[in-house]
Amino acid sequence: MKDVLINNYSYFSKENIEKIKKDYKFSQNRHIELLLWDFEIFAQMSAIHDDFVLKGGAATQIYLEPEKQRASRDIDFATTLTKKEVEDVLEKIRLKFESHKTHEGHFKWSIVPAPKDPAKTIEDLNCYDIIVPTFFGKPLGNTNNAELRIDAIRYKQIPFAIKELKQAKVFGMPIKPFKIVSEGSLIADKLLTLADHTIGVLARDPEKAESYLKQLYDLIHLINKFITDQQVQNDILETLKRLIPLELKYKGLLKSVEDVLRDITGSLEKRKYIDYDSSKTGIDFRESIDAFQGNYINNPESVPSYEWAARIGMIHFIAQLLLSKIEGKLSETELGEILKRLKNAEQKLADIKGDELKKVRNGLMQYFKGEKIIEKQLKNAPLKRVFFGIITQENAGEVFKSIGA
Repeated sequence: MKDVLINNYSYFSKENIEKIKKDYKFSQNRHIELLLWDFEIFAQMSAIHDDFVLKGGAATQIYLEPEKQRASRDIDFATTLTKKEVEDVLEKIRLKFESHKTHEGHFKWSIVPAPKDPAKTIEDLNCYDIIVPTFFGKPLGNTNNAELRIDAIRYKQIPFAIKELKQAKVFGMPIKPFKIVSEGSLIADKLLTLADHTIGVLARDPEKAESYLKQLYDLIHLINKFITDQQVQNDILETLKRLIPLELKYKGLLKSVEDVLRDITGSLEKRKYIDYDSSKTGIDFRESIDAFQGNYINNPESVPSYEWAARIGMIHFIAQLLLSKIEGKLSETELGEILKRLKNAEQKLADIKGDELKKVRNGLMQYFKGEKIIEKQLKNAPLKRVFFGIITQENAGEVFKSIGA
């Protein structure tokens, strides 16, 4: 098999995967191994045809620092190829490995049947399972086989900004360059997954908490790294305008770009205080966070539920700003300035210590307008949690000023 792999053969060794697990403090191996196969299979596809553009979770990890990269078991890509052309590429990969595989099942692919519920079906999305070798995955029968999921979304014209990374790395290891959705387009695409009542992952399947948390994790790290860049902001806005109408068409919904963004802000609003929610929904969500972090994230990146609530608050605030920009209530310059002040505010809050911390927290709580039971808990929370629990587009200017941001 060594002769037909595009990426380094040693990456797939049991010793290397165990080293990644140890070095980056993951709790398990199997999703690390599948992520490496994600990039290998995508490299094989790209070598056969250049019309594949990586998106989704695997694409996100390439943009993040190694210590923040999470594991994944899916390949998501955009293409203008037909269903048959995509399947011809998968078949060529199978044939390429035919005389090099160590087990009969390796690199066989199969079509994943479409959901019976039309509400869960996306037109022009075709899903496949491809069998790959594994040292750690859940075996199929008594073999060393694991299934990798491929999600191929087909467009007449790809709605994302596209780039090619010349020095792509995963866990510090160089991998074959490929076409990838830009940082801003990736943020926009992932933001749309949070629209609970229209086009988001929970709109298609309310039980998909794991998928929802993947989007939140990827979004917050992409936002933290790239949101103040002007080109990234432009890509976000242009992608939202191009992609939302397509997603609405798939769902058969007669709604606008603004409607979907309002759905996103409303959906996030109800989860801003998920760390204080004692209902079964709140408890289940927090349990899903624990399970997700155990399966996909290294231990240093695992954080308490109040940090997840702060993340939701940040994304909620940014979604509000994007809606205002699209509605014409904010200029490009104003949007950029607010996002820079937001970044500055986070840095200011991190530097506040001692007696000053209590003073700033009390000052921020003056802007809280919610329920008393939440106020009682929020007023004793970490400063960042308080900040993202109270900031809104309406009070942002005053809040920034109060902390010197």
